[in-house]
Amino acid sequence: VAPARAPAAWRLAALDALNAVDCAAGSLVAAPLACVVGAVARDASKFGAADETAVSGTIAAVDVGCHGVEAVLVKCGDGAFETVDVAGDDMRGDRAGLTAAATNDAVPDKGLAKRIGAAVAKALASVGEGSFVVVRGEGALRGVAAAAVKKVCSSNVVEADPDDAVRGATVLAAAALGLPDAPDALASSNLARDVGVAPLTRGKVDVGAAEPLFVAGAALPCSARRTYDRAALLKAAKLGADAELSWAFVENGAALRAGCEDPFETVDDDDEVVHTERATVEYAVDARGVPSATVLVAAAPKNAEREARKQAEKRCYFYLKVFLIGFVALPASLTLFHMGRRAIRIRRTVAVLEDFYARAQPDKVDKVYSIADKYEGFEELLYKRLERQYPEHKVHRKGAPFPPREEPAPSTEEADDEADIDLDAEDGAREEL
Repeated sequence: VAPARAPAAWRLAALDALNAVDCAAGSLVAAPLACVVGAVARDASKFGAADETAVSGTIAAVDVGCHGVEAVLVKCGDGAFETVDVAGDDMRGDRAGLTAAATNDAVPDKGLAKRIGAAVAKALASVGEGSFVVVRGEGALRGVAAAAVKKVCSSNVVEADPDDAVRGATVLAAAALGLPDAPDALASSNLARDVGVAPLTRGKVDVGAAEPLFVAGAALPCSARRTYDRAALLKAAKLGADAELSWAFVENGAALRAGCEDPFETVDDDDEVVHTERATVEYAVDARGVPSATVLVAAAPKNAEREARKQAEKRCYFYLKVFLIGFVALPASLTLFHMGRRAIRIRRTVAVLEDFYARAQPDKVDKVYSIADKYEGFEELLYKRLERQYPEHKVHRKGAPFPPREEPAPSTEEADDEADIDLDAEDGAREEL
């Protein structure tokens, strides 16, 4: 752990911290608590105190990056820092836009910036503002994060430096190990030699094609991102489509070791090894002066055969749904249709019988529903029989409106018995029709 003159215990603490947080100087460091501690350790005056032991109250921290929005509320006092509450939003639907803004410094569109602002406002409302708010953002998200916090926050806003998270993680690791205050020499270290990357062509390092990344004297830790296009690289190197593309670190013109092994190689949804068209790699040099490479973005290309299979499955599900809906809805619709027609026919028959019996035999009006139900579908037969039994009365088959009723003729018991026999006794009426 650089610098070498730092005590061994502190060097181990720094190593532990760099393993706990991404050492790439403010990229993909989802550690708001470490950010708060590092910002206080770097300049406690921004928090209205002479040193970190004099900082008291609560400090909120907001971190906006590829992972979404994360916020914490930290309680401070006597040099101790304790997380009180945590909130956030992973913003999965905007992951592509967040990654592009964080890795390629692409300016987020207004819609994404608005959604980030809403997520920041919601997270701060959940955890509380505190006396100060420390805000950190990756790449182009830094300005968006600061603007979103300042828009909704009435507290003092402090923008974190890229290395605050690593510095804070080192302090926290030292505190966990019970170490005394960090030596000043550990707070800053510098790169001793120029560092770059050179492509590996057919197993050999092409030092002549090396690309410089960091110059001697750069503050550590430091990082740089590069986005590569596979087709352009293969064409420039005159390699086949299945060739492997890797890079090695180069220090002052001398190859160190393999730095990034084929960042385009990935696995698709069918667990098959494929190559992406583009890849974003982050190169970093940690506080020990050791370079490393991390593939940040390498989206697997779409499998045409798999996409066609998915479309076919969607069509099958659609046709199955249509069949099931038709299988259930069509019989139900026909049933309801026929029930409606039957109800209309019964009501018309009942109205005709009520009109007829009101004129011919009023005491049988209350039986018209059972008669109409019994002769359902054989109404014409019923009407003819009624006209034979009561020749002085005519059945108005068309239904309402009915002509004015005449005074009913007096009925006798014999007529009642005869009517009952004629209408109810013959079960073969339907065969007669």
